[in-house]
Amino acid sequence: MSGRGGDRRASAERVEGGKTMKQDHRIRLTKLLLREAFLDLLVEKPVAKITVKELCEQANVNRATFYAHYRDLFDLHEEIERELAHTIMRSLSTTLPDQSLSVFSNEICRIIVDNERSCQAIFGEHGDPEFPLRVVETLRESSIALWRRQRPDLPEAELDRLYTFMANGCLSVIRSWVRNDMADSPQDIARFIEKMTDSGLAAL
Repeated sequence: MSGRGGDRRASAERVEGGKTMKQDHRIRLTKLLLREAFLDLLVEKPVAKITVKELCEQANVNRATFYAHYRDLFDLHEEIERELAHTIMRSLSTTLPDQSLSVFSNEICRIIVDNERSCQAIFGEHGDPEFPLRVVETLRESSIALWRRQRPDLPEAELDRLYTFMANGCLSVIRSWVRNDMADSPQDIARFIEKMTDSGLAAL
């Protein structure tokens, strides 16, 4: 009896596990549909002008489903930004400490290409202009540490000012690149960033 009971419990657990996996898959698919539809709309208009109704129509889901996952459109917007920032920081945390400026600039461009749709919306006309600035600021300390290995003679204040100057310039280059559908290769953009940074360090 106990053997058959154990078999029934194991079978029930497998069925329950299968249901959970299917449910998780449905949730991921639904959120992906909402995310893709939102990014398409964000390219066309600011988030404040997007309605839940048009998002749901474009994603082919109902409003109740949307509200089961998000408080509002700003909540969805923040999740997309948070995930992109996490991707950038996770990748660069292994690149920055021990690598060269060339590896760093190429990694930045690779991440943007790999997340093209999100970046086109976020760096586009209707994206949040503060988001890239927040990401840039989180990279300040690690970037300066990388430069310090190249120019240990430079005062900390000089490196800090250089980062402010270079980061904002590079951000403008990347924003222009993304808005022009990445017509130039990521390698060309990475090389340009590297050359400008090297020139800045050499000028000090």
